[in-house]
Amino acid sequence: MMLTKEMLSYIEENTEDIKQIIRDLCAIPAPSHHEEKRAEYCRAWFRANGFENVQIDEALNVVCRYQVTDENDLVVFMAHTDTVFPDTEPMPFREDEKKMYAPGVCDDTANLAVLMVCARYFVQRKLRALGYYAGWPDGVYGEGTARAVSAARRALSLPPGEVDWAFYHAIGLTLFE
Repeated sequence: MMLTKEMLSYIEENTEDIKQIIRDLCAIPAPSHHEEKRAEYCRAWFRANGFENVQIDEALNVVCRYQVTDENDLVVFMAHTDTVFPDTEPMPFREDEKKMYAPGVCDDTANLAVLMVCARYFVQRKLRALGYYAGWPDGVYGEGTARAVSAARRALSLPPGEVDWAFYHAIGLTLFE
C-alpha cells in the first residue's frame, strides 16, 4: 500500500510527538519479563489520548480493543516493549540531528511509538468520514477530537464518554487489539 499525501503529512506533523515517545520509552528500563513500567506508560498514554478500554494482561501486553466482535476480521498491530537487555537502569540515550542512539531504540521502541500515534490518526480519520470531525487527522486528541467523539456518541445513542469499545463498534472501526 502506498502512503497517501494525507498520511505523509500526518507523519511529518507528528514526528516530534513520536520522537518524544521514543525518548520517554528509552528512559524506562524494561528488561525481558520486567516491562511493567513501560506497559504502564503505554496504558497511561492511550488513556490520555481518549482510549478507555486499555488493559495490561498477565504477560505485560498492553491491549487496546477496537470493535472486536465475531462479525469482524481481527486486525492486530503489535510491538514488543522489552529491551532484551538485563539492565534495570535507564539505557544510555543520545541523539543528533538525524538519529537516536540507545540499546533497543530501533528494536521495536520506535515501532511502538509510531503505532501509538497512528491509533489517534485512525480514530480521527473515521470520525471525519462520518461527518463528526471537520479537521484533517492531526493525531492530537485535542478539543476538536473530543467534540467529535461527544457528538458521535450522542448521535449514536451512546452514553457520555471517551473512545471505548462501544464507540469503536458504533462507528464501525476495527483497528487493533
